[in-house]
Amino acid sequence: MLDIIRRNAESWVVKAIFGVIIVVFIFWGVSSLDGTSPSILAYVNDEPITVMEFRKRCEDRINMLTQGRGGLKPEMEQQVKQMVFNELILSKLLQQEAARLNMGATPEELFAALSKEPAFQKDGKFDKEVYLQRLQAQDMPVGEFEGGLTERLTLSRLQDYVMSTVFATPAEARALYAFGSEQR
Repeated sequence: MLDIIRRNAESWVVKAIFGVIIVVFIFWGVSSLDGTSPSILAYVNDEPITVMEFRKRCEDRINMLTQGRGGLKPEMEQQVKQMVFNELILSKLLQQEAARLNMGATPEELFAALSKEPAFQKDGKFDKEVYLQRLQAQDMPVGEFEGGLTERLTLSRLQDYVMSTVFATPAEARALYAFGSEQR
């Protein structure tokens, strides 16, 4: 293939093909670098997982794992990335199922959860100023924090729903306990 291109390098067809390739790279590359269209890492039932979302979760997880210590070994970092990717897929699937079952967290539940958080209280009551100051100190946008909390509340509600349908007989419970406490 390269031999054909080299032999016909002066041909207008080869120059036109290279021109098209250059134009495509210029316009495709520029649109992906200007930040207007986020790169998509994967789709979960038509819902995207963006590269930015993945990178942020990876950075957060790696920072959490390496607090006060050095960095991670490359193979460990790769395992963390794979784990974060799997968590993002699972989270999207669970969020979609919760939406299908109409089990999303309501604004009232979000406010109740915020009100119970001691870090956001002043004199035993929720204080919006304290709340905003804490988030600002952590350099976290309010929307991002509340979105994450809403997601956790929704997943907790879905988990409670699933767990409420689980039933084990006393014999099954004894067998599971015996299996778990067995030593070799």
